[in-house]
Amino acid sequence: MPLALFLDERGGAPQLRHADEESLAEGEVRVAVSHSGLNYKDALAVAGEGKIIRGAFPFVPGIDLAGEVIESHADAFAEGDRVIGTGWGLGETRPGGYAERQRVPASALMQMPEALDARRAMIAGTAGFTATLAVMALEEHDFYGDASLADAGEIIVTGASGAAGSFAVALLAEAGAEVVAATGSEGAHDYLRNLGAARIISREALSGGPERPMQSARWAGAVDAVGAGTLATLISEMERHAAIASFGNAGGHELQATVFPFILRGVSLLGIDSNECPGARRRAAWERLAGFLPSDRMTDRVVGLGDIGAAGARALPSLTLFRRAPRAVTPPAAFPALPAAPPRQRSRWRWPRRWRRRAGSGRGPQGSWQNQTAFPETPTRRRFRARPCAGRAPGVAGAGLPSATVGRPARPGRRSEGPARAFPSRGRSRPSGSARTAAPLACSAWR
Repeated sequence: MPLALFLDERGGAPQLRHADEESLAEGEVRVAVSHSGLNYKDALAVAGEGKIIRGAFPFVPGIDLAGEVIESHADAFAEGDRVIGTGWGLGETRPGGYAERQRVPASALMQMPEALDARRAMIAGTAGFTATLAVMALEEHDFYGDASLADAGEIIVTGASGAAGSFAVALLAEAGAEVVAATGSEGAHDYLRNLGAARIISREALSGGPERPMQSARWAGAVDAVGAGTLATLISEMERHAAIASFGNAGGHELQATVFPFILRGVSLLGIDSNECPGARRRAAWERLAGFLPSDRMTDRVVGLGDIGAAGARALPSLTLFRRAPRAVTPPAAFPALPAAPPRQRSRWRWPRRWRRRAGSGRGPQGSWQNQTAFPETPTRRRFRARPCAGRAPGVAGAGLPSATVGRPARPGRRSEGPARAFPSRGRSRPSGSARTAAPLACSAWR
């Protein structure tokens, strides 16, 4: 019975044990696996971090495999064929390559190029395959036309010290491009220069996001393995009609960018899908890798199935580019006591200014509602006007006086009060000044 590395539950320790071949995954081709790879996804899956595995437990991880066909029910493969298997849910939704035997669907396999062996193929694995697709996408972009990448200008690679970024740097340098490598690992500078990087910058120069929607144009092309703020910065700094090949989200999956670089500079964002890549393009990428693979400049370490868990735990901190530092939690007793907040003062509700009451200006002891913008602080006395009175009023002293305008004396109006109204005049005109200083009231017939 073949050995396989099982995860019995999410977050559980990997267990090496024998597997019944009848219980292997469904697939048209049975492969004797000789090599696999340890990718970023594999390290996360083995360590129980992230939601990489979406299949039923117990589960066999490993998103890559290489080996020899021992049984086939597909016309494209025969017994003895050397094959490479990547993508199509391998090691995520269906059991993967960390087993001595595995059944694989024919769509996830391809014939291994003659110039390639299983060990070198798994040194590249999904990371090298993805980087090759990204470089091919840049070469085929209309911006460069008949010219090569060597004549384009500076091409930047983010996450350059990672597996896919390293292959992108080496492939672009081999094509003659002027490669700028962005990395957060200071110890990887010599390694990246050995791969062909012409210049190295810190990832901090890009990771914060752009200050403006469109910044000074700097890059003739880009291969991005980080995403998030780094990708947003690249978009704002691309030259006219340049392109970005994007395949990673190590920095996050959210992208906050504007459309201005796309509609004003013609920038293109090329998404790279290595998981379900069509067969013809898959073969072209592996053929290119077979003739290029810089095995003398790539560091690899071979471990057995039983040591994959420990190798993944060692590799994960270096594979995680933007791993957050643990936060220090301060107990509540360590915080100083803050003074109590003063009670909230509620303001007195008031009528709108234009409808406030003006004292002494109408009905009632304090006045009426008037349309005004200023009013005195203290109420004023009511103003009485002399009223015209004709004829005699029985029982009133002074009866028989000729018809005249008589009444109580009215207090002279103040200059600041404006023209006074007759009260209750109902439209009658204001009495003359002589009438306002007439004799005491001789008529009480108010209408």
